[in-house]
Amino acid sequence: MGSVSTSVGMGMGASASGAAAVNMTADTAVLRGRDVLNSNLGTAYLEINGVRRRIFELKEITATINQNKEEVQLINDVLTKHKCLSSNGSGNFTIYSGVPDYSQMIQNYIKTHKGLYFVITFEMNDPESNRGRRSVTLYDCLIDQHQLGRLSTDSTVLDETMDFTFDNYNINTDFNAY
Repeated sequence: MGSVSTSVGMGMGASASGAAAVNMTADTAVLRGRDVLNSNLGTAYLEINGVRRRIFELKEITATINQNKEEVQLINDVLTKHKCLSSNGSGNFTIYSGVPDYSQMIQNYIKTHKGLYFVITFEMNDPESNRGRRSVTLYDCLIDQHQLGRLSTDSTVLDETMDFTFDNYNINTDFNAY
């Protein structure tokens, strides 16, 4: 294996005017703490009928690709095999309540019988990390459920988590490799 050259700030042997270069082999390289991504840094956008807006009420968003597999059993083999048949995209996001967009999407479906598909683009971007950023766009998203309202004696802020599905995605920009 080759060697990896890593710069370390004011470490041993460094002068005030520059950083010391430390060579280490790839098998001794370690993840630096500052390269771990802060999950709070990023942005997300919602596009409905060609109108794009920042999801300013967003608390959390997750998108997942699930592999749909079938088990394959062979004679004289006790270990079950798996065959991937398809994939599906799903996710959820948690928002602070009080934004009418989602209720209007559901109500529009009830009135017109046409689902309102939307696009979500979100970016994870921690400027301190050398990993860079990842921007992902989810296409043909549909909300699975929506809370029309809630009252609670907990005296907390109102929020809601909505599950959704998506039919396609694109990784617009991806993290830097290690």
